Amino acid sequence: MTRPTHIRSTPVGPQKRTQRAFSRSMGLRARPIGASVLAMAGLFFCLIGPSPSRGEDLDAARQGTSVGIPEKPPLREADLMQGVQLNFQGRHQEALRMADQLKAAHPESAWPFVLETYTLFWLMLYDDEDTQYDVPIEKSCQRTIELADERLDRNDEEAEAHYLKGQALMNLGRLHGWRGRYYKAGRDGERARKHLEKTLELRPDWTDAEYYLGMYYFFVSLIPDLVTRWLGWLWFIPTGNAEEGVVLIEKVAETGTLYREDALYMKGNIYINFRENQAELGLPIIRSLAQRYPQNVLLQFELIEALYETGKPQEVIATANALADRKPRNTAEESWIRMAPTWKARAALLEGDPDRALQLLAPEIATPPENPLWATAWIDLIHAQALDAAGQREQALVLYQKILDYDPPHGSQRAARRARMGLKNPYRAPQAVIIQASPPSDEHP
Repeated sequence: MTRPTHIRSTPVGPQKRTQRAFSRSMGLRARPIGASVLAMAGLFFCLIGPSPSRGEDLDAARQGTSVGIPEKPPLREADLMQGVQLNFQGRHQEALRMADQLKAAHPESAWPFVLETYTLFWLMLYDDEDTQYDVPIEKSCQRTIELADERLDRNDEEAEAHYLKGQALMNLGRLHGWRGRYYKAGRDGERARKHLEKTLELRPDWTDAEYYLGMYYFFVSLIPDLVTRWLGWLWFIPTGNAEEGVVLIEKVAETGTLYREDALYMKGNIYINFRENQAELGLPIIRSLAQRYPQNVLLQFELIEALYETGKPQEVIATANALADRKPRNTAEESWIRMAPTWKARAALLEGDPDRALQLLAPEIATPPENPLWATAWIDLIHAQALDAAGQREQALVLYQKILDYDPPHGSQRAARRARMGLKNPYRAPQAVIIQASPPSDEHP
């Protein structure tokens, strides 16, 4: 799932994703609310596993040997699938405990660390400006690289070892970029690309391994301006082709195993966030995932965002009400559920009632929640858009600029992107648009 493993019907300018597209190309959309998404996500995910048949011994599969009677229980693909499912169900602490158990049982294997990294990125998505998971992610990725290097020292033509190292480097690049360390992000991203391409050279039938590569191709193709302004002094230019990336993502969505649902998630978000006026094509995909995993608060908010971007206020309200009534399982979920009223205010904007939006938002404006850290910037954005829609353009401009002036960790990349749009043109609510299904073009906003 490479959070592994984040689109919008409103017009979007080329600056929309330039500063974070490269940094988040290694994960699902960065985060549903605070970034692209996932930026989020980010969606976002790092677990692209090998694709032997279910229940097959992974170590035996990678060595090309038959599965005999093991002296200890083998590490199976089913174990990794269980960890993926725990995360999709929002049971992240259980997934971390499972990763720890697998590490203890299989100290020679890097896959438990892949699951650990994957889960840590899920946890980061609840508030991706919070740095508490940065060091654990770095340690987990470094251990994956060390174990992969041990295998590459023995056999430089081992496909799985190249994949393990490639995905770990990609996740390090994602983290570096997320924190504004663009040189390290680019360096690790290009190193990862080479290992992933080597993986597919050795194992062209390894469908799941194409997900990360597809993500990388797609997102780095969106950043020529970033390369010029931020990375022009680097010793390389990131290699990317949007259309090739989409083809790989769609292939994994159709025929992948461990990564199939992550690829579906990203496919939906490409329509919603990266294809102008094609959000209606992404909504059914996001809706199906949210229905399949109703326990996952992040996916429910992704659905709300998709409903908003496709101009469906009544469904936004219904889904927000259902979330507001939910009993949180932990403090991270509690902070997100606390934000449900803000989507009701956004629904009022869709209905053309900015006064109602301001009324609904008034308690949040008076007392912004402390968590998630991006909440204040997000509330300011809705406030500015409501003022804009009410004809109070000057006040709206002040708030748009305020959003851009926030320093980490209290900013929001997604709010900032929309604030820049608001500074340029008065806010216009998304409208429901019915369009014919067609493959994504290679032209992006």
